[in-house]
Amino acid sequence: MGMGQVISFCNIVQKKRQQDLRTLPPGMAQQQEPYACYVTLERLNGYCDLLIRDRATGRADWFFLRFSPEGLIRYTSLEQAEVPQWLERRAHCSITYLQAIRLLGDAVRQRYKYHESTDWIPEAQSVHLRRIWQEEYYRDAAGDISWFLPKQECSAMLQTWLQALGNKDAVLLYDLSASQVQGRAQRSLFAHCWSHALEDFKILGYEVDRESVLYNGMDDYTLFLTVYGSSRDRQMLSVDLRLRLVEEQAGFRILHDQVLESRSIYQKPCCGQ
Repeated sequence: MGMGQVISFCNIVQKKRQQDLRTLPPGMAQQQEPYACYVTLERLNGYCDLLIRDRATGRADWFFLRFSPEGLIRYTSLEQAEVPQWLERRAHCSITYLQAIRLLGDAVRQRYKYHESTDWIPEAQSVHLRRIWQEEYYRDAAGDISWFLPKQECSAMLQTWLQALGNKDAVLLYDLSASQVQGRAQRSLFAHCWSHALEDFKILGYEVDRESVLYNGMDDYTLFLTVYGSSRDRQMLSVDLRLRLVEEQAGFRILHDQVLESRSIYQKPCCGQ
């Protein structure tokens, strides 16, 4: 259920800081921004590569992240000469260090939440892995990330939402939620407490009943869709959902979702049968 590279990191605060840094004495700008950070463009698909380069030494830490219970998949240190090769081989964009820490924290917390083994992570961890647990890296607005999903890309938003649901990617589900939903809980608390009736459902496809779209007024819509997939007990199901969407930040956001009905299509035979 791939959806391409629809992504935009909100760097407004970073740009303002860069303007302010130009007024500082020589050498102070580098002190303020010790790391250059780059991320590949697949975050909305549930994974990405993250590179954090130390400006002083030129060396970098490379993380391959999945925003599912797998969390951090790979961590590798790169020498200065290897960094240009990494940048040349991957489509990427620059982000702030605080954004990088939050992406890293989003992935690692998934592994801890779902009790996956973390024994393989080396004892001499990257300093960035230690910082994901420090509250001061989450207070500054420079770490905020926004996702650019314009109104004409409603189908992309639905694919992103369903894929995040299948990945148990609660932080992305929060980011795709309407401001009214976000106002009820902090992002980290929402992700920690999140559960859903379809969280163990492997989604294979969906279709929207376009004739039943309801306009509730004031940029408020209700969609009905059917999702197809398999359950943990190997049943193939079709599940009817109702989604309420509102227009915010030049795009659609999810205000509410509800499972209406599920139907068994067939039961997959067990191995050997």
